[in-house]
Amino acid sequence: MSSKLYFRTFLRTADPDYDTEADSSFIKANFTDRFGIFLQQPGNASIFTFDQLIRNFWTDGCFITYLPDIPWFNNHLRFLAVVTPKNKEPFDTWTILIVGSKYVTNEEAFLQVASWDDSLNVNQFKFYGKDNIQHPGQPLDENEFGWTYQGKSSQAFDDATSYLGPFNGHVNGAVIMKELQKPWYHWSSGFIPTFTSCFSPEETASFSAANTPYLTGGSFFSNVSDAQVLQTNIIEIGVTKWYDQRCANAFLLNSGLVHNNPVPIKRWMAHFLLTTTINIVTSLPDSSTAGRYFMPNDHTYSSEMLGLGQFSKFLPDLTNINFTFTDDNYAKVVQELDLVLMQEYDPTVYTITTYRTFKTPDGTLGGGKQTAMFNQHDFVAMQSGEGPKIPFVILQGSLEDAQGAKELQPIVDSGPQKGLSLLSQSTLYAIFMIDFWNPVYSWRRGVLMQYVPETTTYNSSAGKYDLEDVFIGNIKNSTFSTDHTSPEYQFLELLTTDLRTMQSRISFYARAVQKRLKTYNGLLDHMMLVECRRRIYRPLPLDEFGYTLPYALKYDGSVLIEMTATGVTQPIPARGVTWLNDWRGTLWGNNPQLIPVGTSQSQNDTSQTPATRL
Repeated sequence: MSSKLYFRTFLRTADPDYDTEADSSFIKANFTDRFGIFLQQPGNASIFTFDQLIRNFWTDGCFITYLPDIPWFNNHLRFLAVVTPKNKEPFDTWTILIVGSKYVTNEEAFLQVASWDDSLNVNQFKFYGKDNIQHPGQPLDENEFGWTYQGKSSQAFDDATSYLGPFNGHVNGAVIMKELQKPWYHWSSGFIPTFTSCFSPEETASFSAANTPYLTGGSFFSNVSDAQVLQTNIIEIGVTKWYDQRCANAFLLNSGLVHNNPVPIKRWMAHFLLTTTINIVTSLPDSSTAGRYFMPNDHTYSSEMLGLGQFSKFLPDLTNINFTFTDDNYAKVVQELDLVLMQEYDPTVYTITTYRTFKTPDGTLGGGKQTAMFNQHDFVAMQSGEGPKIPFVILQGSLEDAQGAKELQPIVDSGPQKGLSLLSQSTLYAIFMIDFWNPVYSWRRGVLMQYVPETTTYNSSAGKYDLEDVFIGNIKNSTFSTDHTSPEYQFLELLTTDLRTMQSRISFYARAVQKRLKTYNGLLDHMMLVECRRRIYRPLPLDEFGYTLPYALKYDGSVLIEMTATGVTQPIPARGVTWLNDWRGTLWGNNPQLIPVGTSQSQNDTSQTPATRL
């Protein structure tokens, strides 16, 4: 067993990332959080199991019923433990989050830690992994394990480390929980009655009170908190704490005044213009009408962001709008699209005859060195539909992008610069309105990233940053600014469009969606859009398991679609297809670029470009 500590270097090439033994100066500078200090204590660097780790502190896939006599079945169970000092709430002081697999006593099993470091003036997460040690220039020894320090939150924005290692999941340096709304699709929450049926008898026995008292007390998993507690008491607080700190890092001086040239400004604007990461949400049943469901609002517009208090004046009154659909129409659409929950498998190891197997294109699961599933083509259909009582599984605009926007509007809450925001209301509303109907993976907002300057300067005379003046000026100077069909032209038009007109357009759109959802064809249209958005996301490294999202076997991905202001979908035009392929194409590769790079074909090509099959 190794008693050494390491740090990992992540490379933007096909060469393997490598580990270096951490010397005393590196440990002193970086292992400053509570978990880093714990690892330095005698013997602790050789603790390689979830069980051992939890006992020192003494807590993803859909719900598929355990299938006896099927050796290839994998429920992909993971545990999350949150450790805080006694009588302290998470993030009031040091906080440790430990993620491990169901093999809690296996030294070879997955084990990672995110540790909130409050020991320095800049509070942030430190990320660790228990890994096979990769020595530089040597073959990987699968029998050598060690703890590797993998970075800190602020490095999510460094050019050298952005979107590499832990930051292809923790994209903005925060802790993540993909499902942030009831019924918490992949978590034990009390809303999915079949949770305990996911386990084999052997697994149930292994999690007994005698074996895992931190999980099971008087009844099976009685010591496990539900997903709502995790969301509201831990994840949302952790994200907010880090984003508050991150905003202070970028914009505020010790004097309380703002930096003249905050960086990296493009990463902040990305929260408005890109989908830097996603959350997952599903429909809920209408308790007043049997056989009817409420479609998540976030499928229709960016409810996560626009529901924030400082943005609440933008939306019209939508209280009389109900995005509902019937179970009858839903069942027909499931059959038409052949929606399934699927598990990846290796056909060279298992021959499956009693379940339907199929092959899928590249990128059905995530790429990147850490996930490394981009070329997984073989799957087995475990269940028809999207899961019991959890229809209409969508990707939504993330809590993190909403929090990033919130931090900037305003930046300063007190003092002589109180109320200073990065964007004026007119520019903010124009950004909200451009491609309003596509809250995730909007190419129309995405192409506007090319006009965001690398830096911005605070103008003390004007009492504002010059970012939006430069941004708008760059758009006006674009060759697209006079093309009535371009996002550039539409954005410039929206700058002078009054709020009442915007709200009228939103109301018209919402009524159109509401009406079409009540029909089979309308619901089919929307669920094909949902599948298209899922296919856009699938190759990204965060997509690790087949069970995470449903898969439509009768949607071939040959045509990418988007929503329109009339509530009807249309094919994404060539410029949008090229932009999406250019941007996403880096994210599952060895040199991912979250911020779209330079001038690409998607910014000036008007020729017809074939869509990548997704």
